[in-house]
Amino acid sequence: MAQTLERVETKLLGADEFMALPLEHIELVRGQVVHLVPPMFAHGMWVSNIVAALREWARRTGTGRVSTEASFRLSQNPDVVRAPDVCFVSHDRLEGQNLNSYIEGAPTLSVEIKSKHETLESLREKAAEYLQAGGLVVWIVQPGRRKVLVLSVDEGETTYRVGQSIPGGETLSGFYLPVADIFEEF
Repeated sequence: MAQTLERVETKLLGADEFMALPLEHIELVRGQVVHLVPPMFAHGMWVSNIVAALREWARRTGTGRVSTEASFRLSQNPDVVRAPDVCFVSHDRLEGQNLNSYIEGAPTLSVEIKSKHETLESLREKAAEYLQAGGLVVWIVQPGRRKVLVLSVDEGETTYRVGQSIPGGETLSGFYLPVADIFEEF
């Protein structure tokens, strides 16, 4: 006896409808809600270490703001709303934005920390979305390998390992972060 497969239509959401959902740890990918695995404690430590370094630099230079898991609409029709683990947004990109909703466009710097549930390829795809939406730099932190892949519109791809420092380049002028500091446990 042949089974009949029933096609289920799913309604694509816009960014405003997505932001009204009562859920956390989700992203909107081409109009569809994607549930993310909640981060583990070690993930939070790595995020904290990156945020501390970026925040100190941003305060000193007065160039922008640092946040965690903020929502950014990267494209429309269908909408893509991503929330990087850490981001830096320059003041000029924040001008006119509603900070209590998603930000239009990509952060200046997006940081994604690879979990055991993600592939490097899926994070590279996400990085491409940030860069295509106007982001300038994306870091993919790989805790298992204790290294950081930096993707930049200006300089392509560079990998930094423990013993090296990630330079800010033109985007984050004067900023340096030793890779070891990301993985420091205290």
